[in-house]
Amino acid sequence: AHPAEAQWVTNQHDRWGSCTPADRSIRLSARLRELPQWVADYVLVHDLAHLLEPGHGPAFWQLVQRYPKTERARGYLEGVAAGAGLSTTDAEPEGEAAEPASEPALEQQDTAAAACGRDEHGCAAPGAQDALW
Repeated sequence: AHPAEAQWVTNQHDRWGSCTPADRSIRLSARLRELPQWVADYVLVHDLAHLLEPGHGPAFWQLVQRYPKTERARGYLEGVAAGAGLSTTDAEPEGEAAEPASEPALEQQDTAAAACGRDEHGCAAPGAQDALW
């Protein structure tokens, strides 16, 4: 998958990254720079996978699982969220075991995600504009 652009942003406080499939753009939270590179790589892999599979179905997770440190990175991000006192999503993605907050996503409230057109993982619906992820 080839994004049209990928950039570091400082306005994502509840998410590790975001992807807008409609314009093929990816934004990564600058907070990732403080974490191990393999964790930032995982967030990028997650968002790149959304360029091929917009939802969190089995095909999406098959793509993401190709990154060998997926489970380790997801656990790391859940630990960071727990240490910061933020809630993580425990919902099970379609056809998969529970995932971290989008995973990469730190969700303070699942209802906030739904209110802005996002699924339980903090990802935008296909074609939706991302304000945060």
